[in-house]
Amino acid sequence: MNEKALNKIIGQISTVLFCMLFMVNTASGIAGGRLETKSRSTAEIAERFVTKGSKASAKASAEETKAATASAYSKKQSHLAKAKKHHLKAISLYQKALKLLPNLSEARTNLGYALLKTGNYSDAISALDAALILDNNNEKALSYKAQAQIGLQQNGS
Repeated sequence: MNEKALNKIIGQISTVLFCMLFMVNTASGIAGGRLETKSRSTAEIAERFVTKGSKASAKASAEETKAATASAYSKKQSHLAKAKKHHLKAISLYQKALKLLPNLSEARTNLGYALLKTGNYSDAISALDAALILDNNNEKALSYKAQAQIGLQQNGS
């Protein structure tokens, strides 16, 4: 066998070995990622839901601000519809967090606020009462509860 043929075979073997090592490293990285996901604590997962819910609430507030400054009725309604959609997403995320950790006062308060903003006053009051049981000095929960009670009275519910 000549030197050129030998170098070609060595090159092919090197390529195969490199590919095998790459696949092993990739597979172990994927498996490691799965293990990491499973090993996340319940508190970390719940906090991620709260953070995502807060982002959805911030988007809703931005849409409400746009609605307040919109001159055309159709634009105003469009922004309000988007705000409601973001509030509903936030509600879902806060509920997921609370399924994992029912004693998260912040999640209960934020859930109450999002329910208030969607006009679901009774559920808002329930969520805010639960937040106040966890922290009776929660000024946001007290304020939101008062707003929900006013909304409930105004709607005759």
